[in-house]
Amino acid sequence: MNKVKINIPGFYDVEINDFGESLTDQFQILIETFLKNGIVNITSTFVKESEKVFNGFVNQQIYELSDRYFENFTIVTENLLNPVRGQYRNALILWEQVLEFVKNYEKKTGKQLHKRTPYYFSSITAILSNNFDEALILMHLALEEDKRKHGNFKEDPAYLFLSLNDEKQNQYFKPFVDGMANFIKKRLDIGSDNYQKLRGGLLDYDNFRFKFLDNDLISDEMRFYFVYSIIRLWHLRKLHKSKISDNIMAPTIFTQSLGGLLIIIEEIIRKKYLRNTFGPALKEMSRILGWDSDIDLRIINSARDTNFDQWVDDCLSGNSLLTDFKLSYGLRNFTFHSIKSQKKLWDEYTRILQSVLNCLFKLVEV
Repeated sequence: MNKVKINIPGFYDVEINDFGESLTDQFQILIETFLKNGIVNITSTFVKESEKVFNGFVNQQIYELSDRYFENFTIVTENLLNPVRGQYRNALILWEQVLEFVKNYEKKTGKQLHKRTPYYFSSITAILSNNFDEALILMHLALEEDKRKHGNFKEDPAYLFLSLNDEKQNQYFKPFVDGMANFIKKRLDIGSDNYQKLRGGLLDYDNFRFKFLDNDLISDEMRFYFVYSIIRLWHLRKLHKSKISDNIMAPTIFTQSLGGLLIIIEEIIRKKYLRNTFGPALKEMSRILGWDSDIDLRIINSARDTNFDQWVDDCLSGNSLLTDFKLSYGLRNFTFHSIKSQKKLWDEYTRILQSVLNCLFKLVEV
């Protein structure tokens, strides 16, 4: 497809994909209005000209031409997402407007366009706005668009994001993926206190991705929920490092965010050791690995309920995978059977997160 330059008086020439004079004029008006006035305005005329172009998309052209069409909006998006400008909400509004008229067109005509780009950039914008729920939903919608397009979706940006692939370069939001991957690596194999050093583990990040994040035998729900949980915990780490705290909400939110990892740990250990609940599965695992042939789950629960702070200290000072799993088991029951704030959890954010991740890393490794 040819490119065409449009001149924005007082600014600079902008190069976009050429969809004919009429739509090019509309893109020029859209981009010029934004650059001059800071306003994102998709007019009815813009929509009509776009629909005329969509009508010409046939067969496999739909995917490529849809991508080229949506790329023309990224000039505005990248300007809005620039940290100096930081107009994340306006960027999201832009893509919401685009998706609205595109979905209306699809509904009217029965023709499906390839909407990966608007979903992907909407997700990026939501993350930058710290709206993680919306972000992960939108990123998964981008992945579904790629799956519908072809079978090689694992090379596309949405999947690379959801599998935290920091090797592939073809992703706009790679710096964020790098940040999430490093967040895990520091606790797995490169940090001062990591799984390999603390527990003698052999797992590294490449194998973690191969065995878990990029493993089709692991459900999409589990892999993507892990990424969602890591993003939330990373954000809380920023708050913790900034010493933003209180005695109720900070530990409560951390506990609930940690719950995502605890669910994943429980699901893996239950399936691996063929037990219906976390406790019996933990006992079976401990017996097989020679840690403790007869764990008394009642003692764990009683110690936690009697003196929570002391119980946490005892688990953290135990310095073994067994005590890591005892902590995860006790926190799993605490997290999902009460809404009680424990300041100790926020105070020990770093060590508790490491202990819980040690359990997940061990289960993936073996």
